[in-house]
Amino acid sequence: MEKKSVLFIISALLLLSLVLAQNKLEISTIKSAEEKYSPGENITLRISLYDSSNSIIDDAVLITLSDSAKTKKIEKIVPTNQIVEVDLGENAPSGAWTALASHADKNTGHQLNKTTFFFIDLNELARFELDGDSLTITNIGNTRYTKTISIILGESIGTKNIEGLEVGDSVKLRLIAPDGEYNVKITDGKTTISREKVALTGEVIGVLDERLSNPAPGITGGIGQQSIFKSTFIYIFLIAVFVAAILLAVENKYRKKLGKM
Repeated sequence: MEKKSVLFIISALLLLSLVLAQNKLEISTIKSAEEKYSPGENITLRISLYDSSNSIIDDAVLITLSDSAKTKKIEKIVPTNQIVEVDLGENAPSGAWTALASHADKNTGHQLNKTTFFFIDLNELARFELDGDSLTITNIGNTRYTKTISIILGESIGTKNIEGLEVGDSVKLRLIAPDGEYNVKITDGKTTISREKVALTGEVIGVLDERLSNPAPGITGGIGQQSIFKSTFIYIFLIAVFVAAILLAVENKYRKKLGKM
């Protein structure tokens, strides 16, 4: 029994010494937890490695950065006890991200893991490209693009709803107007493109969604919504309806007079 007790004590002491001798790993961002990183901004990290006596150990560790949905993952080996910057690349998803530091303790063989979190702000951004009468809208932000864009063709102005365009996706629209050259301006309030003397053709002023297999003639909408333009055609139609209503009223009044006679 005494031998077993001695062996138990020795084992416990050895285990305790291993625990005490274990290195310590820390990881943190330069920004506070309340601060968000802007889209496209490099993530700045500090990874520190210490021995059991809190002395600095210079070594290399593996860091893994991933968004909450696990749609993007970046791995990189970086030195300890230095400020390191990590580029997340284009269109890094917005929201919460995890930064995991991993290091194999050479003394114990134990795997050390430490985690910190950071947040990337939303960036709803599109690129507009105009090739002749073809307008391409591409989502170059880091979240779904849902905006109302204004389209100016000459003296006419209209709006177009672009809804739920996923990151990296594009939608193509065709500008139409009675044959002629028009100054064109497209804007969503953040991104703007302008062109002069753009040759357009058509019977009415509007926009056609090229994804529709059989687009209706005239003015059609983008993604599920119609785009209506102010033009002389609308005014002429309204005036004609108004005049017709007056003539009908006069005719009814005249008939009533004839009936009394």
